[in-house]
Amino acid sequence: MDAGDVSSKKAISSMVLGIMSIICLCNLFTGIPAIIFGLIALSDISSNPGTLTGRGMAITGIVLGAFGSSIWALVTIGFLVGLTLPAMQVARHAARRAQSMNNLKQLGLALNTIADQNATFPAQFTLDAAGKPGSSWRVQLLPNMDAAAAFQLYHLDEPWNSPGNLHATATIPPQFVNPLDPDGPDVAEAGGEAGTATVGYVAVAGPGFVFDGDKPCTLRSISDGLSNTIMVIDVTQSGIALAEPRDLTWDEFLTRYQSRNLSGDRQGFIALFADGSVQRIPYDLDPQTLRAYFTIDGGEKVAPPALNDP
Repeated sequence: MDAGDVSSKKAISSMVLGIMSIICLCNLFTGIPAIIFGLIALSDISSNPGTLTGRGMAITGIVLGAFGSSIWALVTIGFLVGLTLPAMQVARHAARRAQSMNNLKQLGLALNTIADQNATFPAQFTLDAAGKPGSSWRVQLLPNMDAAAAFQLYHLDEPWNSPGNLHATATIPPQFVNPLDPDGPDVAEAGGEAGTATVGYVAVAGPGFVFDGDKPCTLRSISDGLSNTIMVIDVTQSGIALAEPRDLTWDEFLTRYQSRNLSGDRQGFIALFADGSVQRIPYDLDPQTLRAYFTIDGGEKVAPPALNDP
């Protein structure tokens, strides 16, 4: 067997293996050998010009082998990404949920700071100079949300949507931005008017709840226990501005709860209790039991169910 025959066989082997790597659809086990045999054949041919043949076949084998190996690599990467993507999505959701729970804890700290100072939680809203609902409880938390400058610019005797107050609340503190909300903090009403971007945390307000109009709730009036009474919940696409004197009514909350269209949490919603603790509440509670967690003096002493699954 002469050198020419050996070199030609390497070139032929390279081309055959390269074709197989294409025919077999991204077969790495034929693509890599095709490249190796092709490179060896080219080296032999370059060392013996005019004596050895098969340059074209070797180049063809190298090109086809590289192409087949590249397809294999891309398919493998795509397959691995497909396997890991669900786990990555779960991890990302868990991280955002943890951030949302932390936001609620910060709101709870601010609310309890006010309660410690006044023996009452802030009212759902204050009244303006005309005796109409003026500004939400969220405005009163601004000094504790690293937004003292905004609070100093805010005029409690004016409507929440007066030009000056809209300017003062144009930027929402991060503690009111729900990371689980797909729309984020940039959703605004009235054509994007400053101060109307919506918040991700609201109260369920009305008679018998912690937040009820302009009447502050005293700590003593929560006879069901601070740890058994929900104050604030996380929501998505609330449509409620930071200073707007509005929260969810019980009926609004219940409708969204029963349709599982309330929270960014997949299994339930996240709740801030009057003692400052934060708990995940599942979507499978009956309305009577659910309402018991929001009322302040219904006589219920039941602890909310824990929701710990992903």
